[in-house]
Amino acid sequence: MKTNILIIQIFLSLIFVFSSCDDDNDNEANKLGVGAQCTTNEECDLENDQSCLLDFKGGYCGVMDCIADEECPEGSRCVAHDDGNNYCFLIC
Repeated sequence: MKTNILIIQIFLSLIFVFSSCDDDNDNEANKLGVGAQCTTNEECDLENDQSCLLDFKGGYCGVMDCIADEECPEGSRCVAHDDGNNYCFLIC
């Protein structure tokens, strides 16, 4: 029972974080479309190794296969996703 509550709390926290991203269009991540909604990889900036993560509501363009924050565009950070890959996601 406590495990289920913890999972729900983590899930709700993630929803809040990803729904409250900064819309500051002056940073590099926003200019490249990191965090943009998508339904296919082709809707993301493929030149910058972005892919569409469909398990986020509305899809989410993220730069794939980063190892450290320094590899991500300004305004994003390298995050380990539960699909086993790392992505640059917008800082929220």
